[in-house]
Amino acid sequence: MGAMQLQRLAVLVFLHDAGKANAGFQAKQFSGSVPRGWPAFTAGHSAEARTEEAEALYAKHLPCEALLEWGEGDCADRLLLASVSHHGRPVARASRARTSRVIWEDVLVDGHLVYSPAATLARMGRAVTKHFPEAFTSGGAPLPGSAAFGHWFAGAVQLADWLGSDTQFFDYSHPGEERAKTAPPLAERAVRSIGLNTENWRGRVSARGLTFSQAFGADKNPRPFQSELSGNLEAPLVILESETGSGKTEAVLWRFLHLFKTGAVDSMYFALPTRAAASQLYERILQFTRNVWDEVDRPTTVRALAGYQAADGHEIKARLPDFKVLWADHVKDQKAHLRWAAEGSKRFLAAPIAVGTIDQAMLAALQVRHAHLRHALLSRSLLVIDEVHASDAYMGTVSERLLRSHLHSGGHAILLSATLGGVARARYQATLGTRNKQAALPSLEAARAVA
Repeated sequence: MGAMQLQRLAVLVFLHDAGKANAGFQAKQFSGSVPRGWPAFTAGHSAEARTEEAEALYAKHLPCEALLEWGEGDCADRLLLASVSHHGRPVARASRARTSRVIWEDVLVDGHLVYSPAATLARMGRAVTKHFPEAFTSGGAPLPGSAAFGHWFAGAVQLADWLGSDTQFFDYSHPGEERAKTAPPLAERAVRSIGLNTENWRGRVSARGLTFSQAFGADKNPRPFQSELSGNLEAPLVILESETGSGKTEAVLWRFLHLFKTGAVDSMYFALPTRAAASQLYERILQFTRNVWDEVDRPTTVRALAGYQAADGHEIKARLPDFKVLWADHVKDQKAHLRWAAEGSKRFLAAPIAVGTIDQAMLAALQVRHAHLRHALLSRSLLVIDEVHASDAYMGTVSERLLRSHLHSGGHAILLSATLGGVARARYQATLGTRNKQAALPSLEAARAVA
């Protein structure tokens, strides 16, 4: 994706909170009774941004005509809707109502203008064209118009909104501050602080040139199938069937290390069917990260179990107001940011390495709140599904949808089983195909012939 397309996406993200220009939302600034002239009720900024009154003001005061030229058909409008829907679910077009008309009108007191939504939107329009000039030059490749890209983009905006609203990364603006200049380094720090930027860890592990025995213990040498998984890294899907105790976990971690070093993935989510199994594996993966990276600075490993989460061996002691937590080891501030992904279940998939239950990943493939966020975070990961044969018909169908979406978004996946049936294998292999492609199920004789 070129610089012009990135700037155009940045414009759409810039406008994600344009709905806050309405007078009902601005009335929230009054802690007591609302002054005369203001709407007698407060309003939100999501559905309110999709009313006829709002869209009429957008068309007049925001560079909407330029946006329409950025993709085929209503592509830009759908991506703007994805941006506006940053609170976890798509925003439906609001019905016409008296309240929607009132909140987008000017606030007048005794004939004097106190607040103007139109003027606020006009300032936003001037700012966005000033800060992203390349987006508004003519020509350029169109923005991706697929529903799959919109799904990912909505999740990316949700993540950006969460980080941008976190005062530990972005303090409130100061008088005279030009936020357009101060925000980029703050954003870079935020991304690095929570472990989304993995370049430092990648560079260090690449420089070490680890052997299998160094990664897993001095007395361990790779078995043939473990060595094989370190090659053919272009293959997005690996199905590994081997008996219990044969070393499937080490094979997965060895492949993850090689994918990570090449930049094919930035993270890993290891999904298991039970919380007990996830807890046990969490300790093993912690030891793996200690072997590969030093104790002081290594990718954070999260036990992604709601109500029982942990990060790098440390537990949450107490939950505090404003979505904050107190860690039991009184972690220093510079290390605390790396545990951001462990502090809430919706953040689990943002961790560099997470071990949890399969449902956390499946929620990315269901029509539930924050599915977009989970999908976007997972798209950069190696998704590992252990005991994949344990899925019933419902879970198997959801897993197929999850895999198809994940693989077609550029992700990698490994499915593990000791007893995988031929029908299940064929259906999972079919996820690599087009969306409408059905699995060619094997005959009983063909299934029996597979070792």
